[in-house]
Formats: sequence, structure tokens, C-alpha cells
Amino acid sequence: MNKPQTSPVSIIQTKLPQSQIDDIITTLNRPQLKRASVMGGDLKWTEHLRHRNVDTASCPANHWYQGMLWYYVMRMNHWNFQYDIDSFDADSIEYLEYGPGQHYTWHTDMIYPIMTQEVPHMGMMQPTAEEKVRKISFTLLLNDEYTGGEVQFYFPGCRNKLITLPREKGMLVLFDSRVVHRVRPVKEGLRKSMVGWVVGPRWR
Repeated sequence: MNKPQTSPVSIIQTKLPQSQIDDIITTLNRPQLKRASVMGGDLKWTEHLRHRNVDTASCPANHWYQGMLWYYVMRMNHWNFQYDIDSFDADSIEYLEYGPGQHYTWHTDMIYPIMTQEVPHMGMMQPTAEEKVRKISFTLLLNDEYTGGEVQFYFPGCRNKLITLPREKGMLVLFDSRVVHRVRPVKEGLRKSMVGWVVGPRWR
């Protein structure tokens, strides 16, 4: 098998049977959803509904789907990205629900290392050597019974600047966390997905 051409976005159709998708959703059991937040310039997480309007919950870290997703991440990282990665961000995956009107505007998933070490007498913070950065993001679509809610990527300077992904249940999308992307507003139905971020040592 020839090595695929390197791309900032990779798509895998997992062909997960409905029974396994049902098991994922049953395990989540309509968890205690909360309105998602975004990180501001002050490094604090706050709600900003004009920017990100979606309901979210953290997924259990000890379920089989974590192993399944890690398998795909490692396989595609080997064949495409070849990044230095080591774990899911915060050892967690998020379950998301977008209802009518809910969306996520243009953004990247890249979060610079949070400054955690205080510099004496300066009132400043500096990054520690152990901090990680997001390198690969992924989305697993759990259903397709909705309209709107398209995932789009924007590549400035390219002939095809705007790429819209198909809406397919079981589709897993992996992409460089620095890529600009959005989720357009859902028109009808409820969009269900799992998302996560893979971290590694800071870029050199």
C-alpha cells in the first residue's frame, strides 16, 4: 500500500454499526449537558454564544470508544500527519449536541500552553517545560438525521479555499488543530457528535 499524500484533513468512514453507535449514546445516557465555553485572551473559559453555541459533556475515559478512537488517531498519524503526539487533551473526549440555531463560528483548536509558573516579583506567568499543545483534532459524527450543521474548513491562499464535509453517520474527521474551521447553524433536528484533541510536546 502506498503512503497517502500528506493532508491537513483526513476522513475515515468507520462504518460503525448502529448497535455500537447506540451503545455509545446509551453509555453517555444523555449526560448532564452544559453550554460550551471558549477561552478568551485572558486565558479564562467563558460562554460566548455568538461564537460558540453548543451543549457539551465530558465522556467517560474508561469506555471502549476511547480505544477505538485512539486506534484511528495513531493509524492516521502514522500515514498522514507524523506528529509527535502522546495522549488525548486532558485525557478526555467531549460529546456535543447542536440543536436548531446552534453553531460554532470560524476558529482553530490550537491552544497555546497555559502559563502555570509564576515569575517571582514580576506578577507574570511563564510556561513550564512539561506543557503540551493540541496537534490533531477529530470529530466522530454519531447521526445524520438533521439539516444544516455542516463542518467547513477554510484554507486561505488555496484554489479551493472552502471545503464542506459530507454529512455521514460514522464519519471520523481528523485534522491539524491549526486549521480554521466552523460548524454552520443546524436548521432542523439534533446533530450528535464526539470531538477530541490530541496533544504532544510543543512545536519546535
